[in-house]
Amino acid sequence: MRSVRLLVSIGLLASALVVGVAKWRILVVAMLSSASYFSDFPFWPLWLPLGVLTLGYSIYYLAGAAFRFRINSKHDVMVVAIVAAVLVARFSGATWPAGEETGVQTQDAPRLLMARAASRLKSALDRHTSDSSPQTYPIDPKELEELLRENKRLPPSGYRSHGVQAPVRLVVFCGADGPVLQARLEDRAGTIYYAVNEDAGRYWISMVGIRDLPAGKSEIISAAGQPVVLVPESRLSSDEE
Repeated sequence: MRSVRLLVSIGLLASALVVGVAKWRILVVAMLSSASYFSDFPFWPLWLPLGVLTLGYSIYYLAGAAFRFRINSKHDVMVVAIVAAVLVARFSGATWPAGEETGVQTQDAPRLLMARAASRLKSALDRHTSDSSPQTYPIDPKELEELLRENKRLPPSGYRSHGVQAPVRLVVFCGADGPVLQARLEDRAGTIYYAVNEDAGRYWISMVGIRDLPAGKSEIISAAGQPVVLVPESRLSSDEE
């Protein structure tokens, strides 16, 4: 009878591991990655404890079978409850879609959100310059922070860093001759490069994303094979002419 109970419980736990392995794999990859994006990110407050319990009880029951120590029947009830919870979570769609946090639900959500953040920065810069004389762009990080606070903060990046929603990070380059077109090793996806020339009269905005989703090497976001770069409105007008 004891052997049958052990086999049934081990079988149930094994089935729970098979059912939930895809969700737990996403959590592990996300927690280990400095930047990642999953359109169906698991609802971790539920999946994380379920993973710990399922793995812990699996080890406990396997040890009981190997070393033949007695396992109280109340643990069998707990196994059934864990397996039931895993099945309900898996087939009821217990995920945490990016759209619930970012307002965008698509595989391209991070690119769209980064473009939204870069556009908001550009609008704030152009508005600031049109109201100032002489027309120069801010280069001090504190001045930029104040400017963004006045014009609404940057939206989230859409990426996760070690499982946590990553905010947009702004990096300033002064005395630049053009846009930053290669992501630095220390900068994760979700970073915006703001490059300003020596006299602070012109800027270039570029964005860092992920080469291969869901988690890959950081690279400058591009469209149609070309890096996406935002420039001042005055520069756009002169280019069109």
